[in-house]
Amino acid sequence: MGAMVQGALVQSINQKFNARNILLTAQEMIGWEERTGQKYVFGNWVPRQNFTPDQLGGQDVDTWGRSVGEVPELIRKAMTELIRGNLFSDNPTPMIFLHGRGDAYRILVDYGQDDSVSPAVPAIVITQVCPR
Repeated sequence: MGAMVQGALVQSINQKFNARNILLTAQEMIGWEERTGQKYVFGNWVPRQNFTPDQLGGQDVDTWGRSVGEVPELIRKAMTELIRGNLFSDNPTPMIFLHGRGDAYRILVDYGQDDSVSPAVPAIVITQVCPR
């Protein structure tokens, strides 16, 4: 894998999924699904967050959406299952998202520590690798 990229969007997302906010994020997602009758799929959460262009790494929501569309369906499906499965579980685990550059699309799932609280707690670490 190449360089790790920790841009503004990754930081904004990690705030929503850290130990302090994971339950609220899960409640928001469950409520959204109940209100709309739609299921979460990877890529449909960020546009509803009203992130500023700065929080989106200088992009607007449409540009961001097109870049999500470039991610292969298999990767988007795996990300959907990981994120939705965790948020809808009885005890959602904090999640840390990383973005890497490499030669092909892939995701890596690992164990880590969320230090947004003291003492630090276990977290699911998901690295999405995208081509340069």
